[in-house]
Amino acid sequence: MARARGFVDWQKLRALAADLETQRGAILRIGDSDAREALDLLWLLGLADATYNRCDDSNGRVGDVFRAACRDLGPLATAAKPDPTALADRVYDAFVDNGYGQFDGLIETLAPTLGAAGLAHLKARFMALQQAPVPKPADDERRVVAWAPAGPCMPMNWS
Repeated sequence: MARARGFVDWQKLRALAADLETQRGAILRIGDSDAREALDLLWLLGLADATYNRCDDSNGRVGDVFRAACRDLGPLATAAKPDPTALADRVYDAFVDNGYGQFDGLIETLAPTLGAAGLAHLKARFMALQQAPVPKPADDERRVVAWAPAGPCMPMNWS
């Protein structure tokens, strides 16, 4: 799925959502016998950006599947008992690449499994990100984001 490039039109969107839902259901069944494996597999949420880029999900059908998968991570993580620091790193990586909001409820659903140690580690990662300097883009990487009466508007003034 991540390598697919064709656009999914509205006529095929229902089938795409059904396919994703089938995969989610199969992963949850794996969780009945192997919660760790299912937890790793359920990170199919990483496919969200590639999937959203290939379709118009204005009806929310595909998004519903990704949001359900996000909620499913909580019980699976509780059963799998992963290392809280490693889980916090995975949550952090997910939030750094949360272009379509598929991970919006992730911290809430995983908080019990993260515990105090995992949440503290996650907070420290976010605080470090906040303090990190924003690199200046090369001149050829800058782009016009809007036009005003005075001329082009750039995302940030680096002067």
